[in-house]
Amino acid sequence: MARPAVLDERSTARPGPGRPSVAHAAGAHPAARARPSLRQHTAALRVVLVGVVVTAVLTWAAAAASTRTETRLLRTQVRQAAAVLQLDSSTLERPLAQAAELAVTDPADFVSYASGLLSPGTGKGFASMSLWQLHEGRYLPIAGVGTPVVPASSELGVQAMLLRARAAHGLGVLGLLDQRPGALVYGFVALAGHGRVATVGVQPLPAHRIVRPSPGSPFSELDYAIYLGRHVDPSRLLLATTSRPLPTADSTQVTIPFGDSDLYLVASAVGWLGGSLAYWLPIALAVAGAVLTGAAALLVDRVVRRRREAERLAEEVTRLYGEQRGLAETLQQALLPDAPAAPAGLDVAVRYAPGTAGMEVGGDWYDVVPLGSGRLLAVVGDVSGRGVEAARVMAALRFGLRAYAAEDTPLATLVGKVAGLIDVDRDGHFATLLALAVDVAARRCEIVNAGHLPPLLVSGGVARYLDVPPAPPVGVAGATYQASVHVLPPAATVVAYTDGLVERRREGLDPGLEALAAVGAAHRGDLESLVGTVLRELAPAGGDDTAILALRWQS
Repeated sequence: MARPAVLDERSTARPGPGRPSVAHAAGAHPAARARPSLRQHTAALRVVLVGVVVTAVLTWAAAAASTRTETRLLRTQVRQAAAVLQLDSSTLERPLAQAAELAVTDPADFVSYASGLLSPGTGKGFASMSLWQLHEGRYLPIAGVGTPVVPASSELGVQAMLLRARAAHGLGVLGLLDQRPGALVYGFVALAGHGRVATVGVQPLPAHRIVRPSPGSPFSELDYAIYLGRHVDPSRLLLATTSRPLPTADSTQVTIPFGDSDLYLVASAVGWLGGSLAYWLPIALAVAGAVLTGAAALLVDRVVRRRREAERLAEEVTRLYGEQRGLAETLQQALLPDAPAAPAGLDVAVRYAPGTAGMEVGGDWYDVVPLGSGRLLAVVGDVSGRGVEAARVMAALRFGLRAYAAEDTPLATLVGKVAGLIDVDRDGHFATLLALAVDVAARRCEIVNAGHLPPLLVSGGVARYLDVPPAPPVGVAGATYQASVHVLPPAATVVAYTDGLVERRREGLDPGLEALAAVGAAHRGDLESLVGTVLRELAPAGGDDTAILALRWQS
């Protein structure tokens, strides 16, 4: 850090009445001459020392708070996962008990009922069920559905499990873990008939015991391993999300009653359960502290006067930014489809790029709606303005299009109906819209243009814009719409987009349209690569929102 400049008495002092000459000053004691510089240097060091201490304390406190929060969130997640596993136990016991009670009266009822419970190959429910009867002190199988019912080598273990279940009046659990891929066997003894009838269900385990939790499940943010028993035993592993051992220091363990046995769950967080803010806050505090400390060494008085106000403003900005970002991300995820489906013979690629950093919601949008029989509806639109109100209008248009498309409405009529959903005088917004009804097999494309830019057609290395007569934007009173029909050449590519891709301030649309056609004609990669190249080369940084939807016939 640069040290503040210090005036040199030898170069600034002038002889005069009551003032020592240069020679006299030069003869003064060295300590006396150095004292002002030393005081300033000491003050700067003091500020640096205080700043370092404060920064270290704040960083440590933030890190400790983040760690405590992560630990608490992890325990909460593990408790939820444990509750799901306990619920699975009850869910498994119920059909086994029902099947056992039916078998007491008529074994044929068991076969009929059990056949409806099988779900082979899904990883859920039972792959097989069998009926066992007590004979001379042991249970023997008498009927079964599904394959394999129970391996012959495991019958002794099943018999012992059923005897335990009969004594406990509950669900019996047996792990066939030395086999590949392995299985869990569940048994239940009917209370009626003096416990002479029992049902057994076999649930195979996934290959290699590795599973991938589905998004939104209590396990989706966890790396976990589940063991049969009350401790970690690799030979008793049931399920795990990873083949590597979980770190003991960063994991939470819980024992879960499971029938007449127990499950031992070991789990750790995949990322930061509290979000990216909890991860970056200590680092941000450290960086901010270093910057503030350097500034304080140069401007001590100003920093001391304004520190409290700056901290208050920083906290307010952080809060407001967090609210805005959370709202923007939620709206964006809810309003735009992630992976549009396409009929066979057609590739679809989409992109959305927000124009303002940190604000991922605006009026630009796209949608792809399968219509069946090799047809689909593809739409690109742009609502005037941006922010939450623009997103609201966008949502009304998108879901309105989907609703009318489900009624198999002709394209021009469909756009006309959607246009009635908004009114520029009432809502303060209008929207441009390009709708394409595509018949993949016939390479037929019916297009309605409501005040939007024309789509780009690329075929055989040549790019041109399709002639689609424009109509007024939706939301404008009295507008009518007509569809134009285009039969496309083999392996054609159609690119629809919003004006944020091609519009430049003080340049208009023509340069951007020419650049888009040049990129489309020159590109030789797949469709995803084309869309990525177009967005990377043409979308201006800090410009308007941009939505792109591209279709390519495979033949």
